[in-house]
Amino acid sequence: MYDDKTSTPDNDTSAGSAPDREAPRETARTNPKPKSEVVTKVRPEPLLVFRPETGEFICVPAADVTAFENACALLDRVIEAFHAANEKVDKLAERLHKLQTSPLSSPAERSTAEQSLMKAYQEAKAAQEKLRGTLEPLDKLDGGHKSIVELIPIYKDKAGREKRSFRKYTARYVRSDRIKSAWDKYVPTGWEQLKGTAKEKKSGDKAFLSRANGTTKIDTKELKKGLTELEKKFKTDLIKIDSHAVQGILFPWAESWNKSLQYDRANSNPDAALKNNVDLTAQAQLMRYFAGVGLAAEWDPKKGECALKAGARAEFAVAEAKASAKFYFPDKVGWIWQLTDKQSDKSTAIRFAAELGLSGMAGASVVAELGVAINYKDEKRKELGLYGAAVNGAGARQRELKINQRPIDPAVSGELEAFAGVKAELKLLGSVQWLNPEDLAGGYQDFAKVGPAVTGMLGAGAGCMLELTYAAGKFRFRAMASVCLGAGAKGKLELEVDVGQIAQFFKWFAYQLYHADYTQLKFVAKEAFELIVRLHVMLVEGTIREAREVVGWAESKIRDNFDDLLDMLEKEDRRVKLMERILVSSSAALRNTVPEAKGAMLYQLTRHDWRIDGLDARNHRGRYYGRRKDAVKKILREAQTRRDFDNIVQHMTPDGSKGSLPNNRAHLERFLDMALIGNAGDDEEIDDFYYRLQASLKLEPTRGYPMCSNNAPVYLAQCSMGTDHPLLADIGMMPMPNTASA
Repeated sequence: MYDDKTSTPDNDTSAGSAPDREAPRETARTNPKPKSEVVTKVRPEPLLVFRPETGEFICVPAADVTAFENACALLDRVIEAFHAANEKVDKLAERLHKLQTSPLSSPAERSTAEQSLMKAYQEAKAAQEKLRGTLEPLDKLDGGHKSIVELIPIYKDKAGREKRSFRKYTARYVRSDRIKSAWDKYVPTGWEQLKGTAKEKKSGDKAFLSRANGTTKIDTKELKKGLTELEKKFKTDLIKIDSHAVQGILFPWAESWNKSLQYDRANSNPDAALKNNVDLTAQAQLMRYFAGVGLAAEWDPKKGECALKAGARAEFAVAEAKASAKFYFPDKVGWIWQLTDKQSDKSTAIRFAAELGLSGMAGASVVAELGVAINYKDEKRKELGLYGAAVNGAGARQRELKINQRPIDPAVSGELEAFAGVKAELKLLGSVQWLNPEDLAGGYQDFAKVGPAVTGMLGAGAGCMLELTYAAGKFRFRAMASVCLGAGAKGKLELEVDVGQIAQFFKWFAYQLYHADYTQLKFVAKEAFELIVRLHVMLVEGTIREAREVVGWAESKIRDNFDDLLDMLEKEDRRVKLMERILVSSSAALRNTVPEAKGAMLYQLTRHDWRIDGLDARNHRGRYYGRRKDAVKKILREAQTRRDFDNIVQHMTPDGSKGSLPNNRAHLERFLDMALIGNAGDDEEIDDFYYRLQASLKLEPTRGYPMCSNNAPVYLAQCSMGTDHPLLADIGMMPMPNTASA
């Protein structure tokens, strides 16, 4: 084993303290005791490494090897601990979420899991602070332009055997201040020699890189040209090396990177510019370090097998330092949106699934979970900074966000501006997902996705942190970045409801109204709500066969089609068709319509002319207007609360606009009690249905539980329970880091 007396302490940030001289090799007797160990101190041998972004071959003398290897090992340890801590948080958060959604879990199990998660958050914070402290010297620019340096260890013996464990790694990382100026460095003739971080950003212009057909590769022929000079240079007492030994590691490294460029990542990363180039810039090196490339003894750039995959669904092109990955914000568990000023009006869990095309510093920020803030304070070097908010201490109800409040931009010191799409090197895709109370075990489902900026959206989002509107043929959300991405995110995001999300969006919207007990949602623009009402009526009536058909319709087309439907409903035959559609429709289809749409349909069902409707047998079937009454009652059976019931009745108007509740109630009562002679004689009088139904409804929604018909046993059970689903309270009280989690 190695003598670590000369190892550099973890908190040592000096530019290169001289290590103690290595102790000579000691002799040791064989110990016959099984599984025993004998400590043997070994004098290190010189080390040869290749620094790609400067094209330098560097000889680390024997006296400095131990300290140098320890410096590399320190960076390995802190990034490995960082990845492991984040992965632990990820798994524990997912476990707690499963317990919260399982009816078989006990409060004790959930409490234990929550405590474990809180402890894991603390461990992740400690790992983050350790990483931050290790890299802290990088922001002190007066110390020689420090940076993370990527090295390729190349020293083997002539048989190709690795002499020391350091050399088994494909890539190693070290702070640039650990490379001493006195060490022998050699750049073959004709290769560009760049020194200083200011020029490292342009290090792609290397003589050993070739460019053709839009692809940058490593020119192995050019590498060979320098080897003869290298052989002469390093045949000294410090190190014995020949071209065979160099080729034995250097060429496989180059060939493996070139091979990785054959992998067409355009399908997973729509930004076609982010492919087919070897990248040796300082930003690329830092991103590879944060991704954990140096932790693998063997990695295949084509497969992207590095630590990044441990905590995220990701594809990582090592040579290009580009990734296509999915991250969840604030994490996989999600958070709760408070819908109105009333504390109890909450959504179920919502999260943002970001699909990111990453590169450069933005990529390094994201790969590092946004937690490492390297504060390059020199404005001239600002483009090399990592923007991120540190993990704060866990606190109660950090997972609840009041989306109805006026937006407040976070301070610059906490911005995550990369996620607002500001940085050119970031491609942001993704979707907003919710936990559907009807399918808690099924996981999160998309109800909107990130869309391109739309001119019609420019004025939106001024009144609250989230606004739903309609523009360019789609329902769209204009959201403060912090709504989707977490505390500290600056800027705005535009989300759209496309073909794949429209049905889920209508269901999500129905539950938001239910959870707010059918009070006005400030984040919904008036025009958007009116369009939803019209679309819901046309979907139930059959003018629109399925929700996906309407995606792309102009606002004028929706209004014109609805007006045409109102004209057609003047005819009795169309009213009968509406009745038939309601009678055969699923309860869920009616349930997910807004109260105004239900009211508009009730208005049409209760219209009648005894000379036309009264003589049409299709309306009766043995009871005077019996089938019309059945359709009316089917709609009313989907009222969830007393407020919902009153809203439905109050909006009994042609277009679902607000009417007179007393007048509409009287009209509905008369219709239900109507008979050829006297009152209805089929046991469906007003006292047996209308008032008893109204009296049986919930005073408040039982949030987090599935909506159902108000005569179903499940509904009656919810009434007797009278409380919200514990999931809402559990998630609202869970600790949450103020940083993203993969």
